[in-house]
Amino acid sequence: MQVHSNWAATSEDARFKADMQAFAMKGETTNYAIERASELLFKVQDETTGLILNAEILRALTRESQSNMEGHLAYLQEIRARINAIWDRTFDLHRISANTLAWQRDTIAELTTRGAQVAASTQAAIDSLSETGESPFKPEYRRHVSMLADASQKIRETMTMFFDRYMMQQKSRRQAALVLATE
Repeated sequence: MQVHSNWAATSEDARFKADMQAFAMKGETTNYAIERASELLFKVQDETTGLILNAEILRALTRESQSNMEGHLAYLQEIRARINAIWDRTFDLHRISANTLAWQRDTIAELTTRGAQVAASTQAAIDSLSETGESPFKPEYRRHVSMLADASQKIRETMTMFFDRYMMQQKSRRQAALVLATE
């Protein structure tokens, strides 16, 4: 008899999971997706700090006559590593985005656009230095570095917007909980 009830519970769990999956596939928001998206976006925000720091140092180095090509390549590789980490999280965000809040989907879309800009400019700068042996002081290289630094700043702006919206959401949840508690 005990085994039968365990099977029944397992059957109910499977049915519940199937119902939740079908619900999620309809594009409805789910608490899991909302919380997971916020978690991933906070991780992106952490990566963005390092991305901006390296991009701005690199931009400053393009004005410094004492800098060498190896130093530039080292910063570009660090930027590439940061943007790849952001891409990994963005990929996960895209998988759950249909089940997130509208403002989270907007943040994911904006992050994708800005991340692509940073990635393209970073690769162009790397190619410019390594394949052609171009000097870090040539206008074309400087343009790529400036574009990647500007796009990195835009990612930061996107992440700041996300954080502000997240905080508003949390405040709204607390207020709703207070209203329910006082009723």
